[in-house]
Amino acid sequence: MIRGMIARQITRLAAVRPLRMCNMCICQKRTFATKPEKPNKPAISKLMSSVQVAYENEKKEKAIESNTEEILKRHGFTKTEAKDSSKIILTKKLDKFELEISFYSRDIEIAEKPEQQPKVGEKQENEDELIIPLQIKIEDKEGDGFMIEAAIEGGEIELSAIVSLKNYDNLRKSSTLDKGNEYLGPCFHNIGENMQAGFVDWLNDIGANGEVLSCVPDLYLEKEQKLYMKWLTEVQRLLSKFE
Repeated sequence: MIRGMIARQITRLAAVRPLRMCNMCICQKRTFATKPEKPNKPAISKLMSSVQVAYENEKKEKAIESNTEEILKRHGFTKTEAKDSSKIILTKKLDKFELEISFYSRDIEIAEKPEQQPKVGEKQENEDELIIPLQIKIEDKEGDGFMIEAAIEGGEIELSAIVSLKNYDNLRKSSTLDKGNEYLGPCFHNIGENMQAGFVDWLNDIGANGEVLSCVPDLYLEKEQKLYMKWLTEVQRLLSKFE
């Protein structure tokens, strides 16, 4: 698993940069036979063996050691995750509104850093960065508020858009949001620096601070590990039918 490539400790999430879209992962090309062939039993047996090895290796993988539960409890957050869903929701109830931080644990996206020659006296740093898209929702009792699109990348929180919650929900229901034809507001990095700083300070004040957001990568990887184990089990079951 690639979690070994990712540093467990991330720095305090204070810097704000414009959201950068990562390149799509390009899978390694494989050559297939041009003519149909009869099922090859040794080939599927070899495949099943490789899946079994992956499963056993994953079982030996140590659980991610973190104090996320303690941190979330200290800041008044509760965690919700469905057993068969990849979505994780962190919720905090305040006097006048509710704060929700949500993200999905999918196959991990990695932004590769370009190789750079270290300067004299500096160490070579070639670690890839984990990118986790997330949403921060601030909603009052009347269902009004903000939906903030963001991402965590390389230990920093990147805000990309701040949208009226009612507009966001209406567009989502009408299926026009994903078409990109609606104006939801300016890109975050295009608004004034004072306004950017004001939003970041407000998020810190209400609970979406660096310590809480630093829990997201560990929660992401813990969930991904569970889902990966479940996927391997299902692959084993299906392959056994064709052996």
